[in-house]
Amino acid sequence: ATVSVVYGHHDQRAAVAKVATTDADGTFRGDVPKEVPAYFTVFATKPGFGVAWVEPKYPARTLADADKLALKLTADQPIRGRVLDTQGKPVAGATVGVLDVIEPLNADLDKLLKGSADGGFGTSGQWEKVLWVPREVAGATTDADGRFEVVGLGADRVVGLTVSGKGLARMSGMVVTRTGVDVEPLNRQPAGSMQKGKGRHAVFYVPTPTFVVEPGYAVQGVVTAAKTGKPIAGCRLEVNTGHWDRMHTTTDAAGKYRFDGLTKGMGHYINATPPKGADVFPTWADVKEGKGFEAATLDFALVAGAVFAGKVIDKETKQPVAASFQIIPSADNEFAKQPEYETASRDMVWKGGAADGVFRIVTVPGKSVVEISVVPTGTLHDQPFHPYRGGQKLEIDLPVTGGKEHVIEIDRGKTAAANAVDESGKPVSGVVVAGITKTNQDGVEQMRVFALPAAESKFTVFGLGEKERRRVVAIQPAKKLGGSQLVEPNGDGKLTMRPLLPVRGTFTDPDGTPLAGLTVSIEYDGLGSLFRDHAPKWVMTATTDKDGKFEIPDVIPNLLFTFSARKGDTSYRGTPRLGTRFVPVGQPLELGVRKLEIAD
Repeated sequence: ATVSVVYGHHDQRAAVAKVATTDADGTFRGDVPKEVPAYFTVFATKPGFGVAWVEPKYPARTLADADKLALKLTADQPIRGRVLDTQGKPVAGATVGVLDVIEPLNADLDKLLKGSADGGFGTSGQWEKVLWVPREVAGATTDADGRFEVVGLGADRVVGLTVSGKGLARMSGMVVTRTGVDVEPLNRQPAGSMQKGKGRHAVFYVPTPTFVVEPGYAVQGVVTAAKTGKPIAGCRLEVNTGHWDRMHTTTDAAGKYRFDGLTKGMGHYINATPPKGADVFPTWADVKEGKGFEAATLDFALVAGAVFAGKVIDKETKQPVAASFQIIPSADNEFAKQPEYETASRDMVWKGGAADGVFRIVTVPGKSVVEISVVPTGTLHDQPFHPYRGGQKLEIDLPVTGGKEHVIEIDRGKTAAANAVDESGKPVSGVVVAGITKTNQDGVEQMRVFALPAAESKFTVFGLGEKERRRVVAIQPAKKLGGSQLVEPNGDGKLTMRPLLPVRGTFTDPDGTPLAGLTVSIEYDGLGSLFRDHAPKWVMTATTDKDGKFEIPDVIPNLLFTFSARKGDTSYRGTPRLGTRFVPVGQPLELGVRKLEIAD
């Protein structure tokens, strides 16, 4: 088998590097090239098999640990399909590309398909991992009869494919690599869905798909600096072309760019990101379609931006800290109200993150709040880790030109000690803990999850604020124990692990008629990854019987949760609302008979 690494987050941005070939016994060793960043995916391919891949928790530069990098090739399910135009005629010479390969959680494709049919594709807990596939790894070109074959991606998975070519509108679809699957339920959009329209939701196909492609049109233009009118070479542009799909290009020496393959009626928009060293503000704009299929024109005149620059250091040690920033204009920022800076208030992209702590970001002038997210550069229990306090931020007021260098000191905060014990006070090992650290993910503070070493029950909580009380949650998956505890700075407490208890109840409609066949679930805020990745055998959903009764067996005592109830595309809510609940210690939660109504 050939072993390679892939890095990047999209088929046209991902890069691949071969690092090894397996020996006769399947072992391999190889060094990761220096140009590969800290996070990457290791994958293995062999003709006749489905690809295997793993994302090292915090990878070393030498791939030699057989236990941590065990790659198991799967049986393959070839995708043999056809591309037709809107008149039903075969399209020859079309390019069939692979966006991604999705591995269902616990290799349970049935559960992924049911979840997609009931609640839409992409909800939490449907898949375990995704391989972004470089163009060098897989793909095909249609023959004279419009037929193609893509192999090596594996059976019982979901594969994202794209179809593109001269004069064609680029399209994408999700192929279920199992024969006999009925994809029609998957392609129904839930009532009230905001994802209606071309390219706004996943469209599923069987392993023998027929893709019908429309004629496409192009958009072209020039990117210049608004102040000087000079072209900007090397500006990166990105346009949406379908569900999870994007096309990318860069401007030439004259600042020109062009995208082919746009779809009439899709609602395309283009992001323009200046190259390093060009102190102009990034922006985006909608593409306005022309008549028929003639090329549209969209020029960008990028205005001068303010420079937010400096270095991030540890407050105690003064050593560099890798961090990224989200810059949010203040309500009284007059620059952000000007048309040329209007996109600043909608720019949610995190920037920065260099290992040496040095940053230089072009952004909107005036007052802004800078959210800070520290990038893990160490490990704890084989997981990416940093010890710093979460939620740190900075207020800035940047001039249009010039300005000072910022030195940002990151606070480690306080620590606390804890010990997982059972109800008799004996230590509990084999524990997985959420809350040892917190991280800022897309602007939301989330608890990081760590599996303690097999024999350990004690752990340290890091990054606590001066007066912070953080709820730490622990589970013992094998014994089905769970518990939670509020920890305080410099504390030394016990986290009591208790057996799980059920939630029971009966749901009826407002007239008292039992609601049979509802899928009832409980959700703990911010803890999805704890259960998805470490407790797949826990049962946190149930289906109401003919009398409207249900029981969810695996609920952690004394931990707040909310309910969700749905049947197919229809969601329900309590009347009155069910609200936030918890299971008392030592006894089940009995809801009794509760009335539900269809949610708006």
